[in-house]
Amino acid sequence: MITRHLSNGLCRDSKDFWPHRRGDNIGVNDTWYDEVDFSLCFEDTTILYTICVIFWLLAALRFVFYTKRPPLSFNWLNVAKIVLCVVVIIMGSCDVLKAVVDRIEDNHDVPNYHIISPIVLLLSAAVMIAVVISEKNQGIPSSGIQFCFWGALVIYASVKLRTLILLSRDQREVEDVFRFVT
Repeated sequence: MITRHLSNGLCRDSKDFWPHRRGDNIGVNDTWYDEVDFSLCFEDTTILYTICVIFWLLAALRFVFYTKRPPLSFNWLNVAKIVLCVVVIIMGSCDVLKAVVDRIEDNHDVPNYHIISPIVLLLSAAVMIAVVISEKNQGIPSSGIQFCFWGALVIYASVKLRTLILLSRDQREVEDVFRFVT
């Protein structure tokens, strides 16, 4: 009941939230060999939010239990991490802006997760910048928290890209080119 309420608040309908086989619902006789996909809403909410919340918790623990070492100077790795975070912030801002414009101007039925998920990603990128700068000041060149976060985001983006490609193949067109690219 709670998940139905949350999925109705984030997605258009609770059917849009749960994993499904393209074209219909999962049945009792389905097996692991059937082609079952996650829905876009499930990917953009549950998977992304889990990754970001775990990162936030680990980053908070990292700030609490840090060891003091001499600070490092900025190097290409720190600059690259910060630039990558800024790119994620720019793309997330564009996603939020597009969702708000679609909701206001065109009166499209834009699900709430198109606004909330990029904001969660923006906050995660801001926390990542804080972690990079903090670890530079603490004398730590890199950490496992950052590696795991970026690795999990790459896996999430790969699964989402697969879903978008399969949906566009089934519909024989790309429904929203902007969201397909970002």
